[in-house]
Amino acid sequence: MGLFLKTVAQATIDFYSDFEVSVDCTFADTPDNDEKDKRLVYLVAFYYSKTLYNISNAPGAESLMEYVQNIYEDWKADFKNNPEREYRPKLPEQYAYLVDKRDAKAIKTFRADLNESRRGTYSISTKIPALEPNRYSPPSVVALIQYALNNLHEPAQTIFLVITLGAMNHYYKEQGNHTSMNQIMEAPQHGIQGASQLVAGLNR
Repeated sequence: MGLFLKTVAQATIDFYSDFEVSVDCTFADTPDNDEKDKRLVYLVAFYYSKTLYNISNAPGAESLMEYVQNIYEDWKADFKNNPEREYRPKLPEQYAYLVDKRDAKAIKTFRADLNESRRGTYSISTKIPALEPNRYSPPSVVALIQYALNNLHEPAQTIFLVITLGAMNHYYKEQGNHTSMNQIMEAPQHGIQGASQLVAGLNR
């Protein structure tokens, strides 16, 4: 890590079997729940983009993007029918079953660090198991999303996260290329900007 970057959030994703996975997140130097929520949303968005880049053109990338798109589409339908209801969905467990952290040795461990520069911009660094990312990488993203949906302090932030992911998918489809290194930064920024605009519109 460079001298001008500080790790502000870190996620450790442990697989105990092909489907059982735990997520543990820590946040540096902040007791503020709003700031933790912001960092967690950024961490998920950047981890999603980095994982898609790692998977490249393997079939897992397309299926992961479709899975995330379905989360967004389900939110749109749910919001249309119940605009005032808190949104904390439980994702289908076809990819990963979220469990509590265990003392047992993990068969695969992923780590993601959200880094902040002195200018206030974010980036991500990851540590993934050898010979990855095809088998366990997509479930690691799903597990991190589910963890975030369960642990964001404000229901509005869960909506913001889902919209961010949907906006990222739209960006990839219309403008971006998830196999490009540049998209690791640009896609999350586009998603967060798009979510900010949409949420502002919903609140008017």
